[in-house]
Amino acid sequence: MEYEAKSQTKIDGFGKDYGGLGSDLLESGDFIAPKPNELFIDIDSQEEYEEFLVRLTEFREFFNVTTVERPSCSGLPRRHVIVTLNHEFSVAERLFMQTYLGSDPTKELLSFVRLQINDPSPILLRKPGVKK
Repeated sequence: MEYEAKSQTKIDGFGKDYGGLGSDLLESGDFIAPKPNELFIDIDSQEEYEEFLVRLTEFREFFNVTTVERPSCSGLPRRHVIVTLNHEFSVAERLFMQTYLGSDPTKELLSFVRLQINDPSPILLRKPGVKK
């Protein structure tokens, strides 16, 4: 399929942190994949973090969640947040929720493209302590 071939070519060279197939990135040992009830939020600035907190407050009006935050391997203000929901959602639904909560748009675009080409691991997050 032309779409798949074009997407595969584009994703391999796009995005310095999250480019490539999810399955290949997982095999590198540098990334983790979420459980079906987890969201992976990638935040790059203090302003984005503040917006995340506002959106998380709104989000909690509809969903029961817990969060675990940690600095990214680049250090603060960059952060990774794992949001755990009380039940499972589809990959597409989780991508929407991650985007709503303010996760890095490039990471989310690459996750969406991986979903479209049927990559078995479209959503990823760099493991704690692993440098780029």
